[in-house]
Amino acid sequence: MPRADELIQQLMANLRPAQAEVLRGPTYQDEPILRTGRQLLKASRERASWDAARGAGGAPVPRARGGGVANACAAAPFGQRPRPSWLAPSLAQASPSPSVDLPDDLRRMRALARGRGQDGRCHGGAALFYRQAALMAAYEDDLPFHGSFVSYYPTYEDLPDAVLRGYFTWRALFRTGELPRAPLTFVFIHAYELICGVGAAPGAATLHELGRLFEGYGQAAEGAALGRYLPRWMRDYAVYHELSAADVRAALTPEASGSVTGEGRGLLSSVSVLARAQSALLAQERGGRPVGWDDVARAQDAVAPDRALPSRNDLVRALDAASTYHILRSRAMRLHGDVLADVLPAVFARLVDHCRVRRRTNLVEGLFGAPVTHPYLMFSAAVFWEAARHPDARVSLPSGEVFACQDGRWTLRRPCEAHAPSRKLGAVLHAVDVALRERTGDLPALKPRATPKFVQRIIEDEMDACLSRRTAARAAWVTIDRGALGRIRASAGRTREALLTDEEREEGPSRPVVATAFAPSALGNEPSPAVASEAAFGPAALGTTSRPAAPEGGAVALSPTQRRIVGALLRQPPDDDALCELAREGVVMSLELDTINEAFLDVVGDTVVAFDDDAPRLVEDYVDEVRELLS
Repeated sequence: MPRADELIQQLMANLRPAQAEVLRGPTYQDEPILRTGRQLLKASRERASWDAARGAGGAPVPRARGGGVANACAAAPFGQRPRPSWLAPSLAQASPSPSVDLPDDLRRMRALARGRGQDGRCHGGAALFYRQAALMAAYEDDLPFHGSFVSYYPTYEDLPDAVLRGYFTWRALFRTGELPRAPLTFVFIHAYELICGVGAAPGAATLHELGRLFEGYGQAAEGAALGRYLPRWMRDYAVYHELSAADVRAALTPEASGSVTGEGRGLLSSVSVLARAQSALLAQERGGRPVGWDDVARAQDAVAPDRALPSRNDLVRALDAASTYHILRSRAMRLHGDVLADVLPAVFARLVDHCRVRRRTNLVEGLFGAPVTHPYLMFSAAVFWEAARHPDARVSLPSGEVFACQDGRWTLRRPCEAHAPSRKLGAVLHAVDVALRERTGDLPALKPRATPKFVQRIIEDEMDACLSRRTAARAAWVTIDRGALGRIRASAGRTREALLTDEEREEGPSRPVVATAFAPSALGNEPSPAVASEAAFGPAALGTTSRPAAPEGGAVALSPTQRRIVGALLRQPPDDDALCELAREGVVMSLELDTINEAFLDVVGDTVVAFDDDAPRLVEDYVDEVRELLS
């Protein structure tokens, strides 16, 4: 016995029997794991002769597009596509079911197949599937299938008769809006139909149906495979048919549309925002000092829309998503978010300018790599038949990815080479957080990380400049407490009264005091002025107390608007809606309340309206007096 055969037998004896079995066709067969060179050469010749015979009797084998097993499987017909060593040529397991009669429509569909190969697959591949799907586009059945069925790359020819009728029964119910329970194989076959343009109008309507499949079956535990493939196929469908972002949003839920367009999430979208901000900064004229964010913001209207400067909030969110340090989750952002919203864009602008002057590579490419373009296979790992070559096209996604088709071949341009957030950018954001905590002192200090000296200097300069601007702005603020004006007047009145002598009090006022009261008119509800005599406020009325008595008739000098304000404040609880209505009518509430306090100050001797949490309220001690004076 040759030495090679002896070694093989020794190895096989040490392996478990199950490890010497592979799945081949619909049944299990023993097959040696290790082979000699002569055995491999013999198997290769047998395979070549079988392929030649099959190619002569069937359709020509197309060249697989792209690279990898999944791409080759998607491009070549099922009977001829290559398969990895770990994947069985066919795996179909169905629950036992009695034989059923096929309707004539299904028999005609079966007749389109020309025969089966040695691996059990039907000749024709994706082209046959497309022809059969087009023939059965409107077919419906009424024989549900309640068993289980599993198949790799399933087509109609892989389904037994009972399972096939169950599929068309399930599809009829799904088209009516129901989500009946079904094997995952059914969902994949229907997805292939929709991708090939069968069963729904091409465009947003088909994308909506794919979204229903994803929402109904991709979220379940058994739909993990569907959740991996279907979002990519949905994106490919939107690109292939050149759907706009608005069409995608209208056809899908917000979560699904975000995964299709890449808008507002993910590394690529964040890098696109940073690259757009960098382009806008570099497009500005430089006047001897580093370009700042505010400098570009003033010229933003003159920038082209596709290169316009993003907002500060968008930039901060992009910096957070593209870095390993998430500053949006930091306590510093919750307490000093306004400071960080100023410092982070300023630091970004300084770093962009530094790389422009001192580096050959710009900031974004230095952090994430340059944009990269590579071939792309549409609907990879799906059964897809392209009836006609796609015209040349160029489609840009909100994520920054650009798909281009030329001579029927697709390419994908990504905004960057990186597939993970940047550690260098994370170190910069961490250093900003450290510098802010050191200067404010109201948060626990963070342990500094290693950062270049020029980066640390830029961060410290921008942080100090921002805090200095805010300190100067606060020093220039003037705050007027209008609620304190009445208290000041009341205090001045009491001081004046305390300084008067008895003789000065007996002399009374040096000039007559006239108060205008409003009484109902005989002609209706129009108020008419009435003049109160001097005796109402004379010395006899003052007596020996420091508080003036109410005028005769119980009236104070208030306008109709002021009476409405006081009336609203007298209600329990105060009628804030009425006050808001007055404000909408153009009434300056602060001025009217000052006038009301002045009017009652001469009668009550104190402020009757004060502010409670920025809302005007009557002082509780004077509510009864105010109601009596207005009666």
